[in-house]
Amino acid sequence: MAEWISVKDRLPEENGRYLCNFPIGKGHQEVLDFATNLEAVDDYDFYHQNHAGFYSYDHEYGYCEHPDVTHWMPLPEPPKGE
Repeated sequence: MAEWISVKDRLPEENGRYLCNFPIGKGHQEVLDFATNLEAVDDYDFYHQNHAGFYSYDHEYGYCEHPDVTHWMPLPEPPKGE
């Protein structure tokens, strides 16, 4: 199994989905998207935010950056077979 990686050490090198940890209570985990350039995801919601970051999409509020992520790890491969 993969180890948690601190955002202080490094961010993902590729756009994609990652398991992320937030400092809520003893920790809260959630799968979030990551973009190396948030403005490329949506230039309306991320106007002039051409930096890397974790984000999610809400049907009511649109895209939202999550700067409070402390650690991340790649998602495991899905099960093979049926």
